[in-house]
Amino acid sequence: MQKNDKRFTIALAEDRDAYRRIMATYLEGECGWGCFDFKYAEYLMDWLGNPDISPPDIIVMDIVFEEEGYKRRPSDPQDYLPMNGYMATKIITDSLPHQCIVLLTGSKINPTIGDIVRGFRLGAIDFMMKPTPERPSDEFLAELSHRLQLAYERKQKEIQKEQEQIKAEIAAIQHNMTLARGLMHQSGPRLSTALFHIREVKHKVEEDLRDFLETLMAADEIKSSGVLLKSIGGMSKTSDSIIESVDEAQESLAYIDKMVKQFNGESFEQVIGTDEVPLQELLKSTLQTAMKQREYLRGDSARFHTSIDDRGIAPVVIGSREWLAEVFMAIFSNAFEAMENVEKGELAVEIGYERIEDVRNVKVIISDNGCGILPENLSRIFEPFFTTKPGRGMGIGLSFAKAVFEAHGGFITANCEEAKGTVFSVYLPEQKAIGTAR
Repeated sequence: MQKNDKRFTIALAEDRDAYRRIMATYLEGECGWGCFDFKYAEYLMDWLGNPDISPPDIIVMDIVFEEEGYKRRPSDPQDYLPMNGYMATKIITDSLPHQCIVLLTGSKINPTIGDIVRGFRLGAIDFMMKPTPERPSDEFLAELSHRLQLAYERKQKEIQKEQEQIKAEIAAIQHNMTLARGLMHQSGPRLSTALFHIREVKHKVEEDLRDFLETLMAADEIKSSGVLLKSIGGMSKTSDSIIESVDEAQESLAYIDKMVKQFNGESFEQVIGTDEVPLQELLKSTLQTAMKQREYLRGDSARFHTSIDDRGIAPVVIGSREWLAEVFMAIFSNAFEAMENVEKGELAVEIGYERIEDVRNVKVIISDNGCGILPENLSRIFEPFFTTKPGRGMGIGLSFAKAVFEAHGGFITANCEEAKGTVFSVYLPEQKAIGTAR
């Protein structure tokens, strides 16, 4: 019984000496497999922790180990009992998730269905009953070798299925990235055209309104009419508002146009650039824009109170102002959405410093008092296309933010308590600071 002309390697943990030796002898002699046997789970764990050895193909392990004969390690407390098979399985599968483990128990233990299910949930691939006699029967040994081979094959199929799933997810990400690049490529000329026309509109509106108002103000009838003068003053304010809106639209289109041109055909690192970015100024303007956007989309920005505590510092980082503004905007927008059901939303930004491995980083803490994130979702929020808002989000914002911060030499973390809000911490290497406090 061999696996692709290569012998299985078995690690066997069983506290009954005779039982263990007979099983090891059978697996080595009759099956031709390599077998390493251990009296206790701890001894197996010590062996697995050796960096010079490769993990075995299969681990066969009893779930109950007797205290008699157990030699405590110097670090073990005196009242420490031998580790059981369940504990060892969890520790092993946490560090070696693809390890094939078969659990054994004596029939006199009389395990329940719950005991067996527990073993499978911890990562075991099979669960076998040992016969009661001190010596394992030939039938049991034959079944053991057969079950081990089946267990290994099942585990390999599981691994293959998992790898295929990962490949499919990678292919989907690559496909979406290709679509995104194609969309940006196709959008570039249209954005440039739109930007040209909005500049023309702005120029025409400014020119026509100015000429019209100047002509009216010059007329004698207008000069003598207070009502008309008041109306003209109102029209002047309206024209200023129109021009301001056109300015904002032009700025937004120019921003998108620049990002598209930067991104097309360039790597992320090339896109980031080497501009000096005053972070305090960037955060303030981005937060203001986020509030305006919220008011425009939902009309409820008055429900939110925002604050920025810069502690008297004005740090500068190196990179892309546009990309940093974009990802901070995504974090602010997420915070507003998380606070939708809060009577009075609080979004606070703090700017400070933190040294990590001899590098002084600018630390930006963004906290809200929204709904928070479920513990089981917290570790996944930076994964591409993972979203907790089906139908409302694509799961791109935070994964994109993580990529942008890392491209700037920094990173982002998240902490939260459900129903108590979320805290994002962004770390970026400092370039220099403008201001008095350091």
